[in-house]
Amino acid sequence: MNFAEVYFEALSGLIYGEDEVPVWQTSVPDDPDSAQPPDTYILFNQAEEDYIQSASNEDHRTRHLVQVHFVSIHPEAVRAIMRAARVKLRQAGIRPRYCAALIHEEDTGYWHLPMYTWYIDTDV
Repeated sequence: MNFAEVYFEALSGLIYGEDEVPVWQTSVPDDPDSAQPPDTYILFNQAEEDYIQSASNEDHRTRHLVQVHFVSIHPEAVRAIMRAARVKLRQAGIRPRYCAALIHEEDTGYWHLPMYTWYIDTDV
């Protein structure tokens, strides 16, 4: 699986309230029938990709720095889905590194919490 498939699998199935939290890569898709995105959602995007190799001539591996963005109009939802996502990400072999500050986007009214993660792909 490529890194995007790994992240989709790890982040899918999270529930907030009674609804499953949608997950997208890079951006929220345009919906001509909706004026704005759902109340709560997750985005992820690759920020960096490095090829790494050990000194013992092991196979090349790829290290992905991926930003995961938890977004909601409810600040408590952002933290709740972030905590649940950390558990699922670790189970998928993804290492959460740190979260930035919780940001309130005044123009949209959404709360946003970015998390930085590492994923090392050994199937290259």
